[in-house]
Amino acid sequence: MRLRDILSVFSRCVDNIVLAESGITNDANNRLVAGIVSFRRAIQELEATGAFKEHIDDIRNINKTIFMTHEDSLVLSKDLCVRLVSLLSQLRNKVNIAVSVLSAVLPPQDQNSISIKLPKIHDLKELSNISERLDRIFDQLIVNDFVKGKVSLQNLDTGSEWLEVVFNSAKAAGVVASVVYSVIYLQGEYIKNQEAVEVVRNRRIANDIYEKLSNQLIEENKKQLDEQAIKIAKEAGAVPEDKDYHEYSQRVKFCITEIDELVKLGLKFFPASTSPNEIQRKLPDFSKNSIEEMLPDIKKLPEKTSESETTEDKKS
Repeated sequence: MRLRDILSVFSRCVDNIVLAESGITNDANNRLVAGIVSFRRAIQELEATGAFKEHIDDIRNINKTIFMTHEDSLVLSKDLCVRLVSLLSQLRNKVNIAVSVLSAVLPPQDQNSISIKLPKIHDLKELSNISERLDRIFDQLIVNDFVKGKVSLQNLDTGSEWLEVVFNSAKAAGVVASVVYSVIYLQGEYIKNQEAVEVVRNRRIANDIYEKLSNQLIEENKKQLDEQAIKIAKEAGAVPEDKDYHEYSQRVKFCITEIDELVKLGLKFFPASTSPNEIQRKLPDFSKNSIEEMLPDIKKLPEKTSESETTEDKKS
């Protein structure tokens, strides 16, 4: 988890690391604690960051019922309540300190920034290779007369393999986001085309038909890549009448192919929390596990076909 996400969790949870306590009429040995639901949610979010594990374990071990009940209030013994309130106060202070430190260390997030999760890096050679490829991609896409873009490294999370790059304009960030979208879109189209080939092969249709379809779909993939590149070139402001139009559209194709390879290695892109809606919509949701979820508008072909369709295909 990147430091900025951890900071967001800490800031969101800190005020809920508390339980309201009150006395019980004619009962000096017990106390009523309330606010369990929001408290438990805050603890669970903190646990997801991996921080303060020992302290949270101590809190959980005091009374497991708090983390199991569906009620928002519970009666606890006075002694147990005192210990619990003390531990919560200590944890809240630690989280507040962490929020202050991280807020001071991390630069404010620019709305034109994109967070990039690097794939697992094993040595400096791999890190250098990926960095150089990203630098070349950004240079090819936005450093030109169409976009007039610039990119700089805004933040690098040491040890977490996260980096943030900031662009000088929403247009530059948008062009990059469009290329990333096209990568996932084309991956989805490729999957659908491969499924069509598999359908033909599984029906044991003649080899010449199978090969013909395979070749047609290869050409279709190339055509779709060309279409995406032209679409992005136009978004960047290039028109066919421009002398550099063809060269730029070829650069876009190169960048789509490069990012496709990097994504397959494990590279992921995320918008800034302050990004305009257009950027947030363009960038695929890399927190999902499938292309269908990353881009909901991409639908897979049906996995099964009817017997009637199979019969008709065999006749043809």
